[in-house]
Amino acid sequence: MAPLASNMGFISSKLFRRLFTCHGYKLFTIHRKVKTMKKFTIIYFAITSLLLVAPNLVMMYYPLPEIGLPINPEDLDYTENRYGIWPYGVRGAENTQHPEGHPGIDFSFSFPAPIYAVCNITVTEIYVNDHQQNVVFAQSSSNPLVYFEFAMGDLVEGTTVGSSFQSGESLGNASVIGPAEDNFYMIHFGVKRQVNMIITQIECPTLYFNDDSLAILGESIWDEGSIMNKSTYVERNEFPYLNNPTGLDFDEHYVWPSYISPIVLIAAIGVIYVLLYLKLRKS
Repeated sequence: MAPLASNMGFISSKLFRRLFTCHGYKLFTIHRKVKTMKKFTIIYFAITSLLLVAPNLVMMYYPLPEIGLPINPEDLDYTENRYGIWPYGVRGAENTQHPEGHPGIDFSFSFPAPIYAVCNITVTEIYVNDHQQNVVFAQSSSNPLVYFEFAMGDLVEGTTVGSSFQSGESLGNASVIGPAEDNFYMIHFGVKRQVNMIITQIECPTLYFNDDSLAILGESIWDEGSIMNKSTYVERNEFPYLNNPTGLDFDEHYVWPSYISPIVLIAAIGVIYVLLYLKLRKS
């Protein structure tokens, strides 16, 4: 009996150790997966919050800058082929030119008029397109989320990325459009604002112009003595305002609409989260 009892004890202890080791490993694995999923959950909400909330927190400390005009109003030309100003949101040439709405404000001249910094700015990008000689993006010195676009002609000598300009300081000249003998010069002025850590949205400059600038520009073609009142652009009866309404698809060629971007961001991060979860379940 003694050998039998001894053998039974050995078998029992061996079986116990095997069961304990097996279940212990499973419990350890489950515990590890739970801890990993907790980490992923924390990371998911942290990233989502950062992407969606951070710019709003920045806006609490950096209000929207108030800006002046990028041009001297006395330099504008209002003859029929130059129009003076082409407002925000206009759809030109029977909706074939900027069908989503004009994403800025154009000013026209009969000579290479000087262009000015609308506030204290720092140049962040310079490139050439097929319409203007130089396109300059400059960051507002008072709000790091706001950028101004100057599609213009020759720049002040020595202007590079990183160059800083004070409000009212000359940036260069208006760009010649078409044959030089037509004496048609212009600048396109636009504003972009970073609405979250990924998406930048085009906005109407009228949200930023100070009261004096808005009084000079006028809100519509009916404001006597204003630039809008003197304007001669073809679409003025159909789009009579400085800030004309745009469709929901506005800026689809440039950025995502701001009301979609949070949904897209959360969904994208959520998909990654689910994929990681499924991978952990299989492991």
